[in-house]
Amino acid sequence: MSGAEILSGWGRTAARMCTVYAGTAADLPVALKAAGARGVCMRGSGRGYGDCAVNGGGEVYRLEGGEIRIDPAAAVAVVGGGCTLREVRRAAQQHGLVVPVVPGTEEVTVGGMIAADIHGKNHHQSGSIGAWVGRIVLLDGAGVQRDVRPGSDAFAATVGGMGLTGAICEAEINLQRVPGYSILQTGSRHRRLGDVIGAMREADAATFSVAWLDLTERHARGTVLRGEWCDGRAHGGWKRSAVHVPEMGANFVRRASVQAFNAAWWQRARLDERERVVPMHKFFHLLDGVGSWNRLYGTDGFIQYQFVVPEHSLATLERIVADLVRREVATPMVVLKRFGAASGSMLSFPIEGWTLSVDIPAGVEGLAALLWRYDDLVAEAAGRVYLAKDACLRETHMAAMYPELPAWRATRDMLDPRRVYQSDLARRLGL
Repeated sequence: MSGAEILSGWGRTAARMCTVYAGTAADLPVALKAAGARGVCMRGSGRGYGDCAVNGGGEVYRLEGGEIRIDPAAAVAVVGGGCTLREVRRAAQQHGLVVPVVPGTEEVTVGGMIAADIHGKNHHQSGSIGAWVGRIVLLDGAGVQRDVRPGSDAFAATVGGMGLTGAICEAEINLQRVPGYSILQTGSRHRRLGDVIGAMREADAATFSVAWLDLTERHARGTVLRGEWCDGRAHGGWKRSAVHVPEMGANFVRRASVQAFNAAWWQRARLDERERVVPMHKFFHLLDGVGSWNRLYGTDGFIQYQFVVPEHSLATLERIVADLVRREVATPMVVLKRFGAASGSMLSFPIEGWTLSVDIPAGVEGLAALLWRYDDLVAEAAGRVYLAKDACLRETHMAAMYPELPAWRATRDMLDPRRVYQSDLARRLGL
């Protein structure tokens, strides 16, 4: 099945016309042979925020579903690359198991999770998803199926490699046994960024931790949540996409609306100052309860800018936060997390330190220049920008932020010497 389609990332910026194919892993070799000069881009659920799953003027392949096989005794799942995290979670849950590392949405595919080496609220304890992958079935640029395992260059280049080393057709994921499917959550509110940072350091012993910042307040107040798996019964059910945002031309995310939302969130956060049991979905995937929430930003869309800096460069993060506060940019959903040790994968984003993600309406005047300035600061601090979220990083910054790029290129050229696997992100960053 194929057809022309305008595609963009979840941020709805840089939309491009692509020829879209959809099929199984068995159909993919035919598409590779027929690929034109601009190659083939693998696309899962389209939850990458920028242009990592867009291939303007070329082909895009949507990998459909796949089989899910659970070995309860070994706590291992063998999963098709096109399966969603939601599908895997449902299958694992029947055996008292969970995927150990999850992002903020269940709508991502397994192939996309591995290609982006996703992280969650427990990176300081459990690392990124690559640490839990035992095997990848990779279809390389010649249409040859490879069995890729940890310790190999092919594995290190594919995990976090943004789909440019080949198609992730299947993966073996090590699961985790948990006492129940609720989270024992505790929280605290802090009126200054420094106090939020101190509370996050104290939360290192918790399995899960995250901070939400309000940048409409002068001192960047925030709330810190800590969580542990528990067998308690959480009150209240969960309905996936219980609310749907209609298509709207204008951007609803303006400073006044953000201030009102953040004020309400701050007041509601008083409930988190006591220990309580919450459904796992509410803790991990809150926005999945709002269908097409990206439409709130109107047709211009938004950019989610996420960067990480080492512990010794925390001042750089504080400087960027202070600048955003001073500029009075409408920035809802500002998230601060702690990262543990890096995974060893060549283009994996997390390094030990602090990561901040900020949603900014794409219509903000001078936004590209502003983010390039932040890129300069992050690169000088030995940090990096997350490629799965990126929409405007420059090639010079890419080389500075990812020192293993030459090794990744050499391995990619071994797996795909004709550069069959392409994307707009790859061309923009000279990958």
